Amino acid sequence: MPERSAAEGSWELPGLSLDGRLERDSFVLEATLAVAAGEVVGVLGEVGSGKSTLLAALAGRLRLSSGRLVGPDGVWDDPAAGGWRPEAERPVAYLPPRPMLADHIAAIDQVIGRAGPASVGSGTVGSGTAAGAGQAAEATLEALGLTPAVYRRDGWTLSGGETQRVALARCLALGEAVVVLDDPFAALDSRTRLSVRQWLAGQLATRSAIVVLACSDPADTRFLADRVFELG
Repeated sequence: MPERSAAEGSWELPGLSLDGRLERDSFVLEATLAVAAGEVVGVLGEVGSGKSTLLAALAGRLRLSSGRLVGPDGVWDDPAAGGWRPEAERPVAYLPPRPMLADHIAAIDQVIGRAGPASVGSGTVGSGTAAGAGQAAEATLEALGLTPAVYRRDGWTLSGGETQRVALARCLALGEAVVVLDDPFAALDSRTRLSVRQWLAGQLATRSAIVVLACSDPADTRFLADRVFELG
């Protein structure tokens, strides 16, 4: 496949900075990108242009073949210097294009980040902090159109659209410095997509995180992003 590139200007961080090359089989992507704290940058490109490849590299699921990736807390990937920060050690909340939930844990517990049975709102949560987290999770899931009858069910029982909304809520609930969203509306019908898109825009507008995202529909990407760049 032909080599593809994306170019943007850079500035002094805090923020995120990438100037590198990614190779997957015969596919090559060269990208130069800088994102400031509080900025939402959208990635545009045709199918197969490398959007998911780029986002996976930011999240730590792919390594650069050359170049350098620097996050807000230091170097994440520098093949020449032997530097590498795995996904678990990066302050990144990543929503993959096909998110998954744990099978036998209630959806709301997966948003909160606990493994026990859902008890939010029942008066059985052990601390004010936990109760507050539970109430916030309930409010978020209901804003995304999910009722208690849905979000108290185990992950394996949810539909694709329900799973995607729970995974999006979980991703944003992490409160990480960097948020990477790969096709966050892929499993949603057109009506639900519009309401979730509006909700997400409001969420991103109030955060100081570095956000990089890509959507199947370029109109969604442009709606959410402060600026965009195109691959290809």
